[in-house]
Amino acid sequence: MFFVRPSQLEQMRDPLQASWNRELAAREAPPASDFNLAELIDFSKMNEVFASYLEVIGLPVAIIDFNGVVLASSHWQRLCTEYHRGNEGTLSRCLESDTSLSRQMQEGTNYAIYRCSNGLTDCASPIVVDGQHIANLFIGQFFLQPPDQAYFEAQRAKFGFEREGYFRALAEVPIVAEERVPAILKMLVGFANLLAKQSLAEHRARTAYLDVEQQVIERTQALARSEQRMRSIIELSPIPKALWTTDGHTSYVNAAFVRSFGYTLADVATADAFWERVLPEPQARAAAVATWRQRLHESVAKGLPFQPTELTLTCQDGDVRTVIAETVTIGGDGDGAPVDSRLTVFYDITQLKRTESALREAKERVEAAASAGIVGIWDWDVVNNRLVWDQVMYKLYGLREGDFGGAFEAWAASIHPDDRAYAEREIQAALRGEHEYAIEFRVRWPDGSIHYLKAVSQTTFGADGKPLRMMGVNYDTTAQKEIQLQLDKLAYYDLLTGLPNRRLLEDRLQQAIALAQRKRRKVGMLFIDLDRFKPVNDRHGHEAGDWLLKEVAKRAKACLRASDTPSRLGGDEFVVLLPDVLNVDDAISVAEKIRASLELPFRMENGQLLDISSSIGVALYPDHADDARKLLMCGDQAMYKAKQGGRNAVVACA
Repeated sequence: MFFVRPSQLEQMRDPLQASWNRELAAREAPPASDFNLAELIDFSKMNEVFASYLEVIGLPVAIIDFNGVVLASSHWQRLCTEYHRGNEGTLSRCLESDTSLSRQMQEGTNYAIYRCSNGLTDCASPIVVDGQHIANLFIGQFFLQPPDQAYFEAQRAKFGFEREGYFRALAEVPIVAEERVPAILKMLVGFANLLAKQSLAEHRARTAYLDVEQQVIERTQALARSEQRMRSIIELSPIPKALWTTDGHTSYVNAAFVRSFGYTLADVATADAFWERVLPEPQARAAAVATWRQRLHESVAKGLPFQPTELTLTCQDGDVRTVIAETVTIGGDGDGAPVDSRLTVFYDITQLKRTESALREAKERVEAAASAGIVGIWDWDVVNNRLVWDQVMYKLYGLREGDFGGAFEAWAASIHPDDRAYAEREIQAALRGEHEYAIEFRVRWPDGSIHYLKAVSQTTFGADGKPLRMMGVNYDTTAQKEIQLQLDKLAYYDLLTGLPNRRLLEDRLQQAIALAQRKRRKVGMLFIDLDRFKPVNDRHGHEAGDWLLKEVAKRAKACLRASDTPSRLGGDEFVVLLPDVLNVDDAISVAEKIRASLELPFRMENGQLLDISSSIGVALYPDHADDARKLLMCGDQAMYKAKQGGRNAVVACA
């Protein structure tokens, strides 16, 4: 048996909105940490999980920081919320206990069980994320033995509590069987580890995304700066030019030539002098001059434009510059220019070459960082429908490089069929400039496995407003999804039997009644209570009782349709939702089938036979009640009539 004296759930109160908790949060600053728990855990979802835990187990659970501030919680015992935490004197004793417990946790203890300064028993386990202790998970507010009345009378008198109300609240505090404490601690440590794993997975995914996002921003900014420098050169600086005669003399160089290369006309009086100065290494000079003369000959002989030639030139000051050189033939123009001279134009591409090299290095760094963080980078040329992936993208989609077609359609084919239309709609919305592209979707690998990915990108538009390019990242969120599924299971399913709990049952009941109203149907409700279950626990122990509850769940489920919902409310109480029945006889027929199944003996692995039966109440919407709450009450009342009539019976609501 779990409780010597059970909790009174209806009397418990919410500590999160209590004035003492709000005041404490306002005046106490949390200690410095690399992790913000509020960013890693959805406290609203955690409050639902804790509420379900309280309903099933009967003990409050909460996340509390080092200053005693309650961050997420189920309802608490009234003795704590209204008396001990509502009085400055007893509140300080509560906080002293919390601080003492935090020190134990920081010293490496996996869990602790202690009696607070105000007389109640609590358990705690640290939440440790990547080696940092950031908060504690508490379960408690119970007694292991009946409370010492004299102790609490003295405490009441010392702090001025009203006698009747204080002792009424004291009587609501449960007494837990001491042999159940190890199970509480085991569950507590497991829950704290699950929270830590979820927090760490969320932190790592966020860190990886932010790192890659910063790389993309820096790469974009570097490219923008480079383009601005090139624009300044084009707009503000004349292009270097030189005029050579057919006999190899240099007749003119412009100011830009002198400014760019540092050589005056006297320094490069002939073409040979020019080549010797700008290409001082003999072998490199011979190869460059040979290429230049061959292209010049082909241009003159065939009447074709001169093929631009890339040259690496050494300037007067030793600087090395890369240029694209072109030359054209010009005739006499009456101003003294020799006939058949050649005007050579030098387009300085040194900065462009350096930028290309820097971008290549940046791309390699980004891809290396992406590979380490399992984050893929993609670039889609919208105009030409050319999609480029880095190596990590192939890993995220389970593909080999040769299996990817490099177009939008090839990417779309990899998305899970149920998510494909949504992903394509979001892409089109981003291309229309309605919002940035940031979605989560599933992909199906060639081996059939399903993986969750998140995609974020930016879209570049032309002057006419049409989309030109999308660049973004993908990263794997499968691990976070699996953790979320585990948390959802804790919030909506009974941990022992795997059946839906009260929260999920009430949600499905509301949906069934809404559908029945529209379709003019009936909804059946079976309220089941096991007969002679307590003697099984007393005689054979709680492990046998837990085994029996799981077997009851299996037998009941076997009597139902796939559309029906069997659930466990707690203890030995079960409820079955029949979303579509013809009449009350139809529901009674199902109830009789379950009753007959549970009446048969249950054989344990050791051969021991367990004999129980069931009392079942039947209620029908809208025949017996016009809303969900009344329907549950009606079924409960009918079940008690079955109990009073001798048990092992089915009774319909009158």
